[in-house]
Amino acid sequence: MEINYQPYIPDQGTKSVEKRLQNVAAEDQQGEQEALKKATEDFEAIFLTMMFKNMRNTVPDGGLVEKSFGRGIYEEMQDEKMAEDISQNGGVGLAKELYQQLSQQHGYDDAAASVQETSPLEGDRKANKDQE
Repeated sequence: MEINYQPYIPDQGTKSVEKRLQNVAAEDQQGEQEALKKATEDFEAIFLTMMFKNMRNTVPDGGLVEKSFGRGIYEEMQDEKMAEDISQNGGVGLAKELYQQLSQQHGYDDAAASVQETSPLEGDRKANKDQE
């Protein structure tokens, strides 16, 4: 007669593997949320860069410095940096809204609730305090 003790012995190995898989899944979701947040901030920066470029095109030529190739490159770089800084410090709200929408679509509802509530003015105040 054969006695099978297997059902009475708890399988600790399986439980630890399941726990590790849950931890890996949670870390993966956290990484995806961070990547999504970065992507929405980058999108907002690109949007703002295009907006600044189109706004600059409405200004007539002339003024203190003549229009030149170097000036055009400088203005383009300035617009990109300004848009990036604005986006990283609260932006105009586009990145936040995109993040909330996309995180809900991907099932990150708790992440959408934890989005930092900052206005562009609060971001400017924070940047000014850091510079002092």
